[in-house]
Amino acid sequence: MPTIPKHLDLPSRDLTIYLLQEEITEDQVVAKLTGCTEHRIAVGRSTGRLFAKAVRNNAGPKWAALFEDEVDRAALGLVASVSAVFLIRTSGRLFALTFGAGRFLLDDDWFEERFGFYAVLNLVDANQIRSVDKRSLDAIGRQTRVQTTRGATVRDFGVDYERDLLRAVVGTPREEDLGTRVVGATALHASVHIDLANLQRLLAKYYDQSRSHSYRRKFPGIDQLRPVTDENQILRLDGRVIQALNDRWPSQTLSTGNTSACLGMRVFETRPITTN
Repeated sequence: MPTIPKHLDLPSRDLTIYLLQEEITEDQVVAKLTGCTEHRIAVGRSTGRLFAKAVRNNAGPKWAALFEDEVDRAALGLVASVSAVFLIRTSGRLFALTFGAGRFLLDDDWFEERFGFYAVLNLVDANQIRSVDKRSLDAIGRQTRVQTTRGATVRDFGVDYERDLLRAVVGTPREEDLGTRVVGATALHASVHIDLANLQRLLAKYYDQSRSHSYRRKFPGIDQLRPVTDENQILRLDGRVIQALNDRWPSQTLSTGNTSACLGMRVFETRPITTN
């Protein structure tokens, strides 16, 4: 019989991983986590910081009401939920792993957008996509989740790169030690056999995958549409839209400002298809 890979001896865990933007400092994040209990956690030769916050109430968790005729609620505990954030630095970058509702302890603006999305595109084979979330850029702006019972290509999900913006992808990594199931959007959600001793190695691999452009060979055209969140770039694109509209209808002059908001649009950028 084949030898069981060593990583499968470790417990399987569901991780939610955010990559923080380079300009976001650890002190800035810690300042936001006031009211949490901090624990210093040894991770190899490094130290991570775990921040936990319990929501307590006299009634306990909501699900306890189902059993209240048979069991005293206090016997089931008075902690309704526990949220946690684990900060760890690797590959020169700061990562935040969130547990429970820990994601809501952080600011949305701190996250590296599409970190998980690009990591998953590089982690999986082109024909091993299990689910996609897409938004159509038509008058309705439909948001759709399409799933399959087996691996498929992006095209099998009816994705039109010129009309659909992919928001999230789900697949099975080629390498078992990188997870049995991964979901990529802003965060990377991974079901993976892991322990603290190997956590930084795992995060470093995920980071490398998120930075690679190899996905362009497997999914040509997938970058043709992408959301723009950088305010300076939005202003530049607004200016180009205004100029084009003024050139087309010179009698209806528009001025600079929050044009995208006035037009009820979210800003997107089109890019030429490349496989480099």
